[in-house]
Amino acid sequence: MSYEIDVDEADIDVLEKNLLKSKELFESIDKSLFKIANKSQKASTTIKPVLSQVNKLTKSKEDVEKGLALLEDVSASAEKINNFENILNNPVDTIGIVRYMNTLNQSKTLFKTVKPKFKQFTGILYNFEQLNDRSERKIQEYFQSLIRQDGNKLVEKKEDIKMIFKYFQEQENDEYVNRLYLRARSGKLLTVLKPYEQSTVAAARENNRPYEKGSNGITQYTDIMINEVGQEVNLLRSCNLPVTFIGTIIEEQIFKYNEIIMKYNQVFSSPSLIIDNIVLILEILDNLNKFKYNLHKNGISNEEFNKTMGLFVQQNSVIFEEFILSVSKRFNNLPKFTENSTQEVIVEIMSKLRKLSEFKAGLLQLIKNHQLGDWVKSAQFAKVFSSVIINTNVDTSTPDFLLSSFYSDVIDDIMVSIELGLKMDQTMKKSTQGFILVKNLFMLESIVNRSQDLFNSLGPLGMERIGKLKNRFLKLFLEDWNHASFIIIRDMTNIVSQSAIAGSSSGTTSGTGGGPVSNLSNKEREQVKELFKNFNESFEQALATYSRYNFGDVGLKRYLGNEVKKLVMNAYFKLYDKYGTSDFTKNKSKYVKYDKIEFEKLLNERL
Repeated sequence: MSYEIDVDEADIDVLEKNLLKSKELFESIDKSLFKIANKSQKASTTIKPVLSQVNKLTKSKEDVEKGLALLEDVSASAEKINNFENILNNPVDTIGIVRYMNTLNQSKTLFKTVKPKFKQFTGILYNFEQLNDRSERKIQEYFQSLIRQDGNKLVEKKEDIKMIFKYFQEQENDEYVNRLYLRARSGKLLTVLKPYEQSTVAAARENNRPYEKGSNGITQYTDIMINEVGQEVNLLRSCNLPVTFIGTIIEEQIFKYNEIIMKYNQVFSSPSLIIDNIVLILEILDNLNKFKYNLHKNGISNEEFNKTMGLFVQQNSVIFEEFILSVSKRFNNLPKFTENSTQEVIVEIMSKLRKLSEFKAGLLQLIKNHQLGDWVKSAQFAKVFSSVIINTNVDTSTPDFLLSSFYSDVIDDIMVSIELGLKMDQTMKKSTQGFILVKNLFMLESIVNRSQDLFNSLGPLGMERIGKLKNRFLKLFLEDWNHASFIIIRDMTNIVSQSAIAGSSSGTTSGTGGGPVSNLSNKEREQVKELFKNFNESFEQALATYSRYNFGDVGLKRYLGNEVKKLVMNAYFKLYDKYGTSDFTKNKSKYVKYDKIEFEKLLNERL
């Protein structure tokens, strides 16, 4: 279905008129807009300078406000800086390290804050930066001054040290502060010990003047060094610093200590110097061991020190052989062997040996690399006699056994040297030689007994060896008494033997039992008379010789008297029991001078 539109002519006309009116209206509007645009352009030209000026005024106002705010900020900061300066310009110890460092930290923080804002205030920034730098140097100077003080005093200021270390660590400058600390403490240690170095020099002494223990300054030097090292370790622990720092702190001081020890090695370069300074050598070794122990206790190991100590031990291990040779040499130079002269030498040598024994640890260290008897290979006495006792149950390689053997060998050397010297006097009786030897050994033993160190080191085996020497010399001393006893035994045996040969036809009973005899033959009577006569002469001679001895020690006299009694009394009692009451003579008092009671009483009174 289609639609058709009926267009009216009138309507078209109306539409056309309306279009014309619209066109006119649009043209009128265009003109009005043009006028408006023209007027607006004129107005814009007139208002624009005003707006520009307003904008300028607005910006100036903002700048003024910013400037005023900046000035206000500068003023406030300047007041803070002034407060910091009032504190930081004072000495650190006046303010106190804690407050001083806190103030400096605040000051440095403020500087970082204001530096980008106050660029135009160069004077303020420059002075502020100088204040902080100057204050930090003052802390460093205070720290360096602080760590040069005595270790015990520093422990009291450990909190200050902790604070300073923390400060530098926060600045990531811990290597610098560590270096300052180590250098200062090392220098302090050297400074403390420097005045004592001269006292360690091995001073020359007059001939034959022995070294007195402690007269050299090495012990004082070592003790002070050990004490100072202990203080340093304690300080490190108190300040929570690494204890391993101690190795660096004492490195230079150990180098100095090694130099001192090496100088000793140069001094003790000959056997005579070693013997003259043997106590000093052991004293030095004692101090080396003491120092090494303290190093180990603090976890320190120094290779150079260990090498120096090892060299010292190696060089001076010859003291045992040299001491033995010096004993022999001393007796070889003795002009005459008498009771007094030999006693003087014994006291001299045993005094040295006693002083040596006070350094047991050092002696054990020196002797441990030796073998038994190394020190007597070239000694003359060992070819004559040795009191060595073989005991397969004893380990002869231990340092303690070796040291005991050395002491016993020295005693052997002393006594055998005296024995050989006394034998050179052809006019001296063996019994007198024996008395001098026993008396000297008795005195020597008393010296041993009074020296706890020497006595303990000798031990039971060493004392047994002294006993072996004593038995050797006792036989010499009893020579006269042995002769008197021998007369009894010999002649009684002869009488009995001859009586037995003659048979029993004579009716005598001289050969039977141990009781008294009767019906002696004329020959037997004469033999008994001769027996009593010879015994009396020998006994009285021995008693007279004995009476001339100067015993000095009551214990010695008692000891020798008992030995004589044991030997003579038993023999005489047998003689008396056999013939003392027999009818061998009518003048019995001429031959039988003592009965058993009288004989024992005489011995008790005279011996």
